This record gives sequence, C-alpha cells and structure tokens, in this order.
Amino acid sequence: MIAPIIEGADGVTLTSTGLVAVREHADFVDQVLAGRATDRARAFRLVMTLNHEAIHFVQCFTASFPYSFSLSLLELSSQLMAVSRSNRLDREVVGQFRSAFRSRVNQYRSPCRNLTTIDLLEAMAVTEGYRATAVAAQNNSNAFHAFLQESFPDPESEYRRAIGIVTTKLGIAAGYELTPRLCYLALNGDSPARNFWYFVDSLASNRSTTATSLSAVELLRRFGMDIESSLLHVIEAGLPAESTHPIFQPFLKALLEIGDLSDRYEFAAKPGGWMGGGGPPAVGNLVPPLVVCSGGRGRIMGLASAWSKEDTFLYLDSTALIGACLTLLSGRRYSQTCVHEQCPVHRSALCHSWFAKPHEISWSQCVFPERVRVQFGRDFQDVLTLCH
Repeated sequence: MIAPIIEGADGVTLTSTGLVAVREHADFVDQVLAGRATDRARAFRLVMTLNHEAIHFVQCFTASFPYSFSLSLLELSSQLMAVSRSNRLDREVVGQFRSAFRSRVNQYRSPCRNLTTIDLLEAMAVTEGYRATAVAAQNNSNAFHAFLQESFPDPESEYRRAIGIVTTKLGIAAGYELTPRLCYLALNGDSPARNFWYFVDSLASNRSTTATSLSAVELLRRFGMDIESSLLHVIEAGLPAESTHPIFQPFLKALLEIGDLSDRYEFAAKPGGWMGGGGPPAVGNLVPPLVVCSGGRGRIMGLASAWSKEDTFLYLDSTALIGACLTLLSGRRYSQTCVHEQCPVHRSALCHSWFAKPHEISWSQCVFPERVRVQFGRDFQDVLTLCH
C-alpha cells in the first residue's frame, strides 16, 4: 500500500511532512554522508535510496496533485486531533474519518489504462534518483535501461510501467530523458494518469524526434497547459492561507531563489541532474528535512539545518503526531525504527515518525505518549483501543 507514504525497498517518504526513513544504520549513513564509507556497493545503494526519496520530496512540494494531497492529510489529521480533544471521537466518528482518508488514497490508486498516479511518482523517482547517483560514464539511456532490467526485472513493476510506455512509443532515449518531465507535468492536474497518456499519445502520433530535447516549459506550452495557474507560478505572488502548507512553505520560498520560472520548472521536472551536482548550490537546501535511520536515530538535513530550535521542534512534533494520525486512519503498520520492542506502543508503530526515540534511557521515559495526551486529549492506549 502506498498511500500516506511513498515506499520502496530501502526507504519511505511520508508525503504529508517530507520525513524520510531509510533501512540503514545511522552510523553508516553518517560515514557515507561524510565520504568515509569503505563498502562502496552498500554506500551506492544508500545514496541511490536517499536520492530516490529526495525526488519524492521534491514532488510533494512542487507538483499540484501531491501537494494538494499532502495538504488534505494535514487537515484531516488536525481535525482528528481536535475532535479527540473535544471528547467527540467515538468509533462511528473514527469510521467517518477513515472513509474520508480512503477517498483521498483512492485518488492515487485510480487507474487509467492500467496506469496510476503511483506509477508516475515512482517512474520519475527511479529515473531521477539514478541520474543523481550514477557516474558520468553510466549516466545515459542504455546504462539506465540495464539498471532497470537488473533492479526491477518485472516490466509491469510500478517502478517501470510508465518508463516502458514512453520507451515503447518514443524510444529508449525518451524513456530516460523524457519520462520524468512527462510524469511531472502530468502530476500538475486532477487526473495524472490520464494526463500522462494524453501527453504520450500526442507525441507518439507524429513520432516526434524533438520531444526528448524539449524543456519542461516548452512541453507545457506544447500541450497547452496554463502556466499562469501552475503551482510554481502561483507561489511567486504567495499562496492564499487555505492553500499554504506550513511544512513545505519554507521550501517553496527557497525554490524562488533558483533562477526564473523556467529554471524552477526544469528543476522540478528533472531534478536528478541538479541534485547530482549540475545545479546551483541552493539546490542543496531542497532535500528532505529529516532522515530517520534504522534504530531510531536520524539527521536534520538541507534547509532544516539552519532552522531555529523552536522551528525544528515544531516540525519534529508535527511530523510525529501526523504520523500517528495516519497510522490510526490507515490501519496499517508502518516501518518501526525504535529499538524498544518491550514498549506497549511499539507494535502499533504509532510513534513511527517520532524523531526523539530514546536510546540510552528506558522506553518509559519517552516523551511521545505525553505529546499524544496533549494533542489528542487522551492517553495513547485509549486512542489505540478506540481505533481498533
């Protein structure tokens, strides 16, 4: 299930807040990021994972469909906690919230000609994650195709389906160079999968040989999309309060520092090359603010590294509580990185996105239950009982 998160074999991204969890030990993550890792294969896989999840993060705050979806999850979580604090949360109300949650998730799952929004998100992340990681000699369509064959042998994998469509209709070079741009543009409408098919069919109808070299803005104009109403254009004048995502807002402001509108579109539609060192230094700010590693330790990264203690705590607290809400609404068990298996809340993974998990101290000294009590107005065990 890829609903409140976008998930891969080695990492997950919480679309509501941008938190990334990787299935790798924190010590090794530190070694890789400091350039001290000696296990090159393992380091390459980790960097590929981090870049893959960073692409998902960029999608969340630059493309209108995932941005709106993320904003709706924040609103739903806020409403759930408010109702709980007012002592109006019973099983019937929980059922209503879960129904609203499922309706939002179904927007990601709804297929068009066997293609879903999830397929577009993953095709773009795989392509651009590879582009950001591969050395120059391997950064080409043939090497990328070989990578896909080895890493995702099933051509119907969600990681390959959209790439395969473009490759079949427009060629192997287009599969690597054009797919991410088409995916990104498609994610800026109400029906991403339908949009994608329209773009591909339009280009394939005359077997366009120039499409691969077109920039994101050139493609946008070719398809008659309204650049004036696009998210990346609207942010220049400032989003209205009801459309402002409190967590992604600092990143949208930072994005405005990257060139003009055409530059920002090119970054959003094909970020791998920029993240791999081909873009301005400011791109380093536009990475996930928090990476949680196996064992519960984590790192504050990019733009978040310069936040005040107050802003950092607000982000960490919000991420933890929204993660708890999504756990309750989805009914699924998330990846749990905390080492305290004896803790009564461990199995539920209600705290899966809580950054400050205890290590040297007992689980009984963890402050997460107190944060739940304050924001939900009840003990976390009562919340679990109510929502099961």
